[in-house]
Amino acid sequence: MTRSCDIEDGTAPSLDPRFEEPEYEGKPTDEELATLRRIPGSVPVVAYLICVVEFCERASYYGVQPLISNFVNRPLPDGGNGWGAPPHGNGDQQTPGALGMGTTKANAVTQSFSMLAYALPLLFGWLSDAKTGRFKLICWGVLVFGVAHALMVAAGAKNLLANGMAKVPYFISLYMLSIGAGKFKHSISLRVLYM
Repeated sequence: MTRSCDIEDGTAPSLDPRFEEPEYEGKPTDEELATLRRIPGSVPVVAYLICVVEFCERASYYGVQPLISNFVNRPLPDGGNGWGAPPHGNGDQQTPGALGMGTTKANAVTQSFSMLAYALPLLFGWLSDAKTGRFKLICWGVLVFGVAHALMVAAGAKNLLANGMAKVPYFISLYMLSIGAGKFKHSISLRVLYM
């Protein structure tokens, strides 16, 4: 007996009675299969937008997290461009940096950022289910992300880095990102599945 096609009569296995599904409750009859309408569903545009926003959130999180270590740990390189990049072409292999707070503080910032990004969804999940609704909290999370990224870009301004005043806006923006992730992570997958 072959599965792809029966050699004796040339029928496909799906048409061969030997390969029929067993009976079960609610199985459509031949008449129902022939007469019931087939309605192809379409995916709403909002579902695509939510998928794009989810991708942007993941890119934001995984794009910012590895940069925290150098930005917080290392000081501004001597002779660099003022935005944290080392000078070009002099053979001196300085590491990019900006705040110069040391390895211990850089690790603490990285770990606290990750911890908040993964712990806050518990709080915001309850809040969205009990008070605000998922879609509204997703929209607020996107808004918080946008403001946090704008603030993070502003914290990298040359004059703030030179004066040592970049720490406050940078840390505010970093923890705003973790709050935005907390507002977003808990319900985005469920929202896409519901659509």
